[in-house]
Amino acid sequence: MELVKSLYEDEWVFRDPMLTEDVESKFDQALDAYDDGRCKRAETLIGSVVIECPNHIDALTTLGFTAKITGMLLAAMFSAKPPSPSGCKRFP
Repeated sequence: MELVKSLYEDEWVFRDPMLTEDVESKFDQALDAYDDGRCKRAETLIGSVVIECPNHIDALTTLGFTAKITGMLLAAMFSAKPPSPSGCKRFP
């Protein structure tokens, strides 16, 4: 993540160089699949997005919802890696 600009004392704009048009397109397709009730397809697409862009917070959140709906939430929680302590170091 790169800081683009600071808007206010506690509000910033970031850019993730890993967030490409292809990644956003896959995420949009995943949301469409999710809305259509095709949870497995959504899960596959979102998993691909997370692999390509591990900091995509919307994909990570949606993946959690999908895991809950498909009954895989417990497995997802056990397989999740712990959060990186360096995440907070990105804030100015």
